[in-house]
Amino acid sequence: MDFSSRLKRLQRVARLAKSAIQIFNSTGMRSAVGPMVALKMARDARRGVKGSLAIIHLHAVADPLRPALVSPDTRENYGELEERVNRLTHGLRKLGVGPGERVGVMVHNGHEHIELTARPG
Repeated sequence: MDFSSRLKRLQRVARLAKSAIQIFNSTGMRSAVGPMVALKMARDARRGVKGSLAIIHLHAVADPLRPALVSPDTRENYGELEERVNRLTHGLRKLGVGPGERVGVMVHNGHEHIELTARPG
């Protein structure tokens, strides 16, 4: 590996670290996760995992049993919530709904709405 390749790799790692710091500052999870999780979250952010999905994933990695949604009808922790969002995403993809396509859904404000709006793409 030559010098310019190493320099580019170090610059990429520095950008990933900077992204991780921004995620931690915005979610208040600085003390809950280690450096490897920070790098994974930064990599996810660079791949397009943003918004509520990034926050759900961060909490699911750091503490999957932490309560995420509590209502009279349902109670889900972050691990369960992330699993449901992923299952919904894969189901929509099997039906032919790709990233960026619009889907019309009529649901009440509840856990279903959060799961639908957190899906990637």
